Amino acid sequence: MSDLSQPAARDFLPRFFATLVALTFVAHLVALQVRESIFGGGWLKNLVYVAWDERLGLAFALLLFTVASVGLWLLAWLKLLTLLGMPRRRALSLAAGAWVALLALDLAVRQQLASIFGDAFDLFEFSRGVGGVLAMFRNLWTWYHREILLGGGALIALFVAAVLLSSALRSERHTWWGVDRLSARSVQVTTALGCLAVLAFLTVLSQIWPETRVLLTGDTLVGLPFGALVSATTDFDGDGYSQFESPPDTAPWDPDQHPHALDTPKDGIDQDLLLGDLDLDGLPDEVLLELRARTHYDQAQFSRRLNVVLVILESVRYDSLRAEVRGVPVMPNLQSLVAQGALAPDGFQATAGFTTPSLSQLFWGNTFNPGSSLLDDFRDNGRKLGVVSGYNLEEEGFERNIGLDKVDFLFDSRADTELDARIDTTPARRLVPQIDAFLTQQAKNKAPFFLFVHFADSHFPYLQDNERVLGESSLSRGEMTAARRNELLEVYYNQVHHIDRGCGALMESLQRNGLRDNTVVFFMSDHGESLFDDGILLGHGTALTEVMTQGVMVVAGATQDVPEVFSHLDVRALVRSMLTKPPVVRPKVVRSPAQHVLHYLGSPTSPSKIGLTRAGEQVDYDFETARTRLDAGAWEPFDPTSTKQEAVKQLLLEWEAMQWLNRDNAGWQY
Repeated sequence: MSDLSQPAARDFLPRFFATLVALTFVAHLVALQVRESIFGGGWLKNLVYVAWDERLGLAFALLLFTVASVGLWLLAWLKLLTLLGMPRRRALSLAAGAWVALLALDLAVRQQLASIFGDAFDLFEFSRGVGGVLAMFRNLWTWYHREILLGGGALIALFVAAVLLSSALRSERHTWWGVDRLSARSVQVTTALGCLAVLAFLTVLSQIWPETRVLLTGDTLVGLPFGALVSATTDFDGDGYSQFESPPDTAPWDPDQHPHALDTPKDGIDQDLLLGDLDLDGLPDEVLLELRARTHYDQAQFSRRLNVVLVILESVRYDSLRAEVRGVPVMPNLQSLVAQGALAPDGFQATAGFTTPSLSQLFWGNTFNPGSSLLDDFRDNGRKLGVVSGYNLEEEGFERNIGLDKVDFLFDSRADTELDARIDTTPARRLVPQIDAFLTQQAKNKAPFFLFVHFADSHFPYLQDNERVLGESSLSRGEMTAARRNELLEVYYNQVHHIDRGCGALMESLQRNGLRDNTVVFFMSDHGESLFDDGILLGHGTALTEVMTQGVMVVAGATQDVPEVFSHLDVRALVRSMLTKPPVVRPKVVRSPAQHVLHYLGSPTSPSKIGLTRAGEQVDYDFETARTRLDAGAWEPFDPTSTKQEAVKQLLLEWEAMQWLNRDNAGWQY
C-alpha cells in the first residue's frame, strides 16, 4: 500500500498542498503589485487594472495558474523520487522545499531586474541584443559572479534547512489537516483534470483579455509552463504563432496570416494582421523614396580626396555633451570642437537599442543588409582602412556583419595584453597609441584613408580602471541603485570624460600629422543610456525612451549640411555625399518636417515595440499588447479607425513598407 494512503498521509497531503498553493499565490500577487504596480500604474506601465472585475479576474486566473503549476510540480517530483526509491511522503517534502527555493529565486531575480530595467525588460529580447543566451549568461557572470555565488549559497542553505526541518516534523509525527480517503492515484487524476481545465480556461481568456495573457505568462513563475503549453496546443495552422502568444495569431487557421508576417502590397490579404492589405501609395512620396534608396547602394566614385574618421562613443547619452560635475565639463574636448564650429545636431537618434545592430545598420545605411557597406565604398575607391576598437570585434559580431576584419590595420581587445577580465574591453587611453600609429603612417603615405574607432569605457557596469577626475565616487554593481543615482552619475560621467580625452588625443594626432584640415571626423553614440532618470531603468535596449535612443553627435570638418533629426541609417549617405559632391560654403544643421527616425526593440523582423521620432513628436507601438502612446503619454489601445491615431497608422505603414522593400535583404546577426 502506498504511504500516501496511510492515515498520517491522508491528514498531511491536502493541507500541505493548499498551504503551498496559498503561499505561491500570495507571493506572486504581492510581487506583481510591488514590481509592476498592476493595480495602480506608473511610468512605462502599459498594463493597469483599475476596475474590480479586472482585478478579480486577474486574481482568479493567477489562482488557477498556481493550483495547476504546484500540482504539476509535486506530481512530477513524486514520480521521479519514488522511482528512485524514496518514500512518497519524504519525496513530497523534498519537492515542496525545492518549489519554495525556486519561487524565492524567481521572485528575487525578477525584483532585481525590475529595479533596474522596469517592466520593459524581456529576457529573450535582451539575450538577442547581447549576442544570444550564452553571451548573456557570460556577461551576467562577469558582472555579477559574486552576487550569484552568495545568492546561490544562501538558497542552498535555505533549502537544506527546509529539508532538515521537515524531517524533524515528520519524526514528531506532526500532521496538518485531514480528509477521508485520499490516495496517490486520486492526486494524479485530480491534478491532470485541473491542468486540462486551466488550459481550456486560458485559451478562452487569451482571446477576451489579452492583458492577462501577457502578464501571467511573462511575469510569473507559475505562468511559464502553461504559456508554452497553450502556445503549442493553439498553433492550429502550424505557422509558429498561436492564439495565446503576444501578439496573438488572430487568423488561427491560415498559415499565411500571422503576426510579423511579410505583407504583400495589393494582393487582397492582410498577412501581418495590422492595417489591412499593404498599400505603399499611403506613404508620402519622400518617405517611400528614402526607403527604396536604402535597400540598395550603387558603387560610388569618390571625387574628393577627403579623409574620414568615424568615432563611436559607447553608451554616451545625449546630455553628456553639455553636462558638468561640480563645474567641470564632462566632455570638454567635444565642447571645444562645437565652439570652433563643428556641427552638433540635437536630434541624433539610435535606431536599435544595442551596439551590434546599431553599428551594423550604420555601415549598411539600412535596417537590413543591402549587400554592401560603407567599408565597401572606401575599399572600392582604393582607400586605406583602419579599425581601432575597445571591443572584441569577432565576439560582438562586427566581423560577420560588416567585415571589419578585412582592413589594412586592425586593433581590438583581442590584442590587449593588459585586458581586465571583469570588463573585457580596452580603455581609451590604451587605444590612443594605436590610433596615433595609424595616422602617422597615413601621413607618410599621403593617401586618403578611413579610420573607425570605438571607445567603450562608458559601457555598463562602468568599471574601467580610469583615474577619478570627476568626483571620488566608486560603486560596485550591487551599489548601483536609484537611491544612489547622484553617485552613479559621477561614476558614469567619469568614464565618459575619459572617452572625451581619447577624442581630444585623436584630434591632436590629426593636427600633429598635418591631417586635420583634410579630414572630416564623426563622433557619435551607438545608443543612449538610462541612469534611473525616472526612478526605474538602468542601461539601454529595454525601452524607447529619450535617454536610451538619443545620443551625442558632433561632426568636425563637415563639407555638407547635416540634418537636425538624424540616425545611424543616414551616416552612409552623408559620407558618400561629402566624398562625391562639391563642399558647401558654410555647412550647417538643417531641419525639415520630413526628417524622422524609426526605432525598434528586439529583432527587426519581429520587434516587441517600434517607434518614430520627428522634431517635437514621438509615436510608439507595442506589438505584444496592441497599445500605443503619443509623446511619452499614457499607453492606449490601438484603434485603426481613430483619427487621433493617424500618426500611429503612418508608423505601422512605414514599418510594413520597410519590411516589404527589404524582403531580399538579411538582418544583422551575432
